[in-house]
Amino acid sequence: MKKRIQFILALDISLSSFNGFLNAALEEIEKASVFAPSHLGKIALFHDEEGLHVLKDGERHQVKNHLLDWSLQNISKDSPKLKRFLKNGYIDVNQAENGEYLLEARDRLKGGGVFGAWLGSTLGYGLVSFAGHSVILGVSLFAGPAQPAAFYALEKMFAIPIHSAACAGGVAGGVALAVATGPV
Repeated sequence: MKKRIQFILALDISLSSFNGFLNAALEEIEKASVFAPSHLGKIALFHDEEGLHVLKDGERHQVKNHLLDWSLQNISKDSPKLKRFLKNGYIDVNQAENGEYLLEARDRLKGGGVFGAWLGSTLGYGLVSFAGHSVILGVSLFAGPAQPAAFYALEKMFAIPIHSAACAGGVAGGVALAVATGPV
């Protein structure tokens, strides 16, 4: 009887330490760094030496390497590359029709600098508009005595295309400076 109790205790100790070893080897990726559509239900993403795993309804599914985004392939659990990525990005989880999981790396883009967006759009619009009308003025100077008529005709012809290009320059400048001045 005494040997049986010792065996049961030894088995219990070894199983609990083995379970602790399994939990230490399987590391959960923070929920803030994982996005999954609601139709997938409640899932968790884990990483160990074998790769990435999706845990759904208590069942563990290993994600095959060819179904991972190229930037997530062959990354070890303690890789600084993975930690750096998760600091500035997240993993998008989807499920294929055959039931396998697909993981894509996504960046969290900076943005939200309202003043930067305003300044960028104003500068972008102004610079493109100034450049377009300056070219018209420069070309009309070569018309000699017909310069006022050439300037008027060129302005009539190119005012709308210059305005369209200036609007595009304003949008590009606004987006660029909004991202540059947005929250880190």
